[in-house]
Amino acid sequence: MIHRMSEAAPIPCDRFLVHYAEIGTKGGNRRMFEDRLRGNLETALRGLGIRRVARESGRIAMTPGPRTDAREVLSRLALLPGVAWAAPARVVEPDLESIRRAVVEMAREHPGTTFRISTRRTDKRFPHDSLEVNREVGAAVVAATGRKVSLTAAEVKSSGPTSSGTGGRGRAACRWA
Repeated sequence: MIHRMSEAAPIPCDRFLVHYAEIGTKGGNRRMFEDRLRGNLETALRGLGIRRVARESGRIAMTPGPRTDAREVLSRLALLPGVAWAAPARVVEPDLESIRRAVVEMAREHPGTTFRISTRRTDKRFPHDSLEVNREVGAAVVAATGRKVSLTAAEVKSSGPTSSGTGGRGRAACRWA
């Protein structure tokens, strides 16, 4: 699934998260396949101002430059073999309030009537477990937008916190797709 938005809306982000499918199960050859995909991403996105493409925690994180056209990045990613899904993300401080604010802001920017929060903690030192983050952030989105939670047929999904794209500097990435 590649992130979709209305044509008029800008796509603010400071990371792109790219998840891959079958190469994650390649065992001893996994790194080779991940490196190949990373190289293919760099080639496919050449000229779009992507400053960094790095393997991180079972996915690839890309850092856009100030003039990177997010729609063009997502359009090219949709055509690249090996990409299961991709979405723009924002890096926030790794605390529940910062994550809650960022996800509520993203929810307000995107159309939809139902949503789902799915947390994956790659840094287990984060003091809240995934279910607690899901409940707290989901409640904040409901209160701010009036949207309904749908765990099985959500129109849009958000995930966070992860440490993807942060190089271990104590930040979290949140995405809305």
